[in-house]
Amino acid sequence: MIPVNQKIFGTPPPAVAVVENSQIKEHIMAAAKKKKFSELSLASKVSLITAATAQITLLIAAQIDLSRRDSSQVRGNKPVWAAVNFISFIGPLSYFTFGRTHNKR
Repeated sequence: MIPVNQKIFGTPPPAVAVVENSQIKEHIMAAAKKKKFSELSLASKVSLITAATAQITLLIAAQIDLSRRDSSQVRGNKPVWAAVNFISFIGPLSYFTFGRTHNKR
């Protein structure tokens, strides 16, 4: 008896590689293994420290600016902007871009 797919397509079904669950699990675990800071390359360490410093600096600058501004110089609610500032790089950058009003003198 000829299989249905061979009758229709004229070719045998494709071979399927047999992979054990343990092999899949080992592959996933190896890919998901987190490196310790000491295991990173020098370039990765410098990049990570630079990004962290920039993010913390932006956060502090945004919070200081927000605390020193009058509510009339802030678009929206000040407590909301204070919370938004803690969202990675996006929070402080969006506060500096959209959250402040610039009074013309």
